[in-house]
Amino acid sequence: MLELVPEVFDVFRAVVFEMKIAQKCIDFVKTLVPDKNQLNQNTLNNNQKNLSYCVRILMRLISGDKPTQQLLKTSGVFDIVYKLADPKVKIKEVGKYCEEIIEYYLSDDPYLDEECRKYAKELKKIEREEKMKRAQQAKAAALAKMGFVKKPEESKKMDMESDKKDDEQYNLKSEIRDKYLKETFEEEKVLSCTSCQEGYKNKPD
Repeated sequence: MLELVPEVFDVFRAVVFEMKIAQKCIDFVKTLVPDKNQLNQNTLNNNQKNLSYCVRILMRLISGDKPTQQLLKTSGVFDIVYKLADPKVKIKEVGKYCEEIIEYYLSDDPYLDEECRKYAKELKKIEREEKMKRAQQAKAAALAKMGFVKKPEESKKMDMESDKKDDEQYNLKSEIRDKYLKETFEEEKVLSCTSCQEGYKNKPD
């Protein structure tokens, strides 16, 4: 509607704020997700349409409006949005709009509240560190299945004294060590997996 009558955009937006539509959307989201760490898939699926509307409305209202940006952050709804953006949480049309909200909070928009930007970056940093940790654990498990057993501490000390170049954790041949232990990780630039490219932008529901 706003695209068809852009001349009344500011008036319509002002009325929306006066009616506290943003707060009503926030309350609805928190009703569906009272705990950000416990998402009820059935509840979300049953309320998919209304949840999608609320997220879309919030996406438009935060654009250029710092009070609404702060409201999402202080209410805890931004944390919920971050959880809903995970591709593993498959709620039709909801994930991609949540992703748009996150990308806006990470953007260089001069009208974006600086505290909100820093908070979003901190969440992104935590997510990246958790992914790195899981990747390292997966690699260690794969090496264990291949028969590369971690050395005892005493043997490790002896090896370090006799040959500092010897690997401190795994008794691997140099070519295998180079292949499996010197792999570099690139920081993700978008909300999608760098390996399989899974994500709402690349593989939507």
